[in-house]
Amino acid sequence: MAIPISPERALIRLEMGRAARSIRKRLGLTQAAFSEKVLLRQNKVSQLESGRFALSVAKLFELLRLAATEDERGPILRALATAGIRTSDLSPSLASLPSDSISESQRAEVQNASGV
Repeated sequence: MAIPISPERALIRLEMGRAARSIRKRLGLTQAAFSEKVLLRQNKVSQLESGRFALSVAKLFELLRLAATEDERGPILRALATAGIRTSDLSPSLASLPSDSISESQRAEVQNASGV
């Protein structure tokens, strides 16, 4: 039996799924090819895209590196915030993303979600 999750976490999973699908499609990859790129089983990619699988923090960082648009980055940043990771905690390589890739509203949202 699955452990129930809060509506907020369920929404984050759905948003993450949409972001992951967007990244995969933008890269022109099948679920199988994407699963090899991010080192997940293909069935986990399918579950992720449908909002039924949550990624580890390490995988969230990996997806963040692949994300190219604000719509792709936003859900990842929100998921990181629920894990207690603030944008100010990001490594220099992630912090050096183009300035328009992480909006000020997304930064504030991440910080608010992480209790800062």
